Amino acid sequence: MKAFFCSLLILMGAMHGAEWTEMRVWTSTSGSKVSAEASSLTNGQVTLETKSGKRITLSIRKLIEADQKFLEAHFSKKHDGNSGEGAKPDATLVTGKILGPIEADHDSSYHLYIPESLTSGVEAPLLLWTGGGGGKSEDLKRLINGAEIIGMILAVSVEAKEGGEDQWPVSLAHCKDCVRHITRTTPVDSDSIFYGGQKGGGAVAIHNAFKMGSAGTF
Repeated sequence: MKAFFCSLLILMGAMHGAEWTEMRVWTSTSGSKVSAEASSLTNGQVTLETKSGKRITLSIRKLIEADQKFLEAHFSKKHDGNSGEGAKPDATLVTGKILGPIEADHDSSYHLYIPESLTSGVEAPLLLWTGGGGGKSEDLKRLINGAEIIGMILAVSVEAKEGGEDQWPVSLAHCKDCVRHITRTTPVDSDSIFYGGQKGGGAVAIHNAFKMGSAGTF
């Protein structure tokens, strides 16, 4: 059962695409507005995620021209770890040590481990771990050996945790903040973001994988 559960998480984690946009107001060509994050743009279809967790998929052509240009620019961006504006500073990365808590956006934070085996200039997969009662640096210790073997960056959200119905969107928001911050500051391959957790944290990981998956998958 454990092996199947881990495989399921890996498959769902692989569905994650490019980095989500910030929360912003989108305007349709008919004048209606919605506040949401854009999670993906695939084959001309954009998926918007509201703060309450509602998912809206529509043709990009139904949005005003300014929003169309914003989406096309955002989802066509390629991270360059070597040069240019927004380059990820490989030379300044601290490897082989659990760091944190590191402050992300909107009162979210996480612990981070970058493997010593990481090759400079190469983007690495990311595993975001979640605990049933919140994340601790100790959660990453058991994962370090594997991370060194495959060159995977590890992180655990401090605030995300299992809870009632009201807690799901809160934990999801914390995890999105962490992923967004990590992909901005470390050489993460945005197409190789995985989710995992133990006990109640595993349920949070499954929820994250579905909610942060690519458009057209579900």
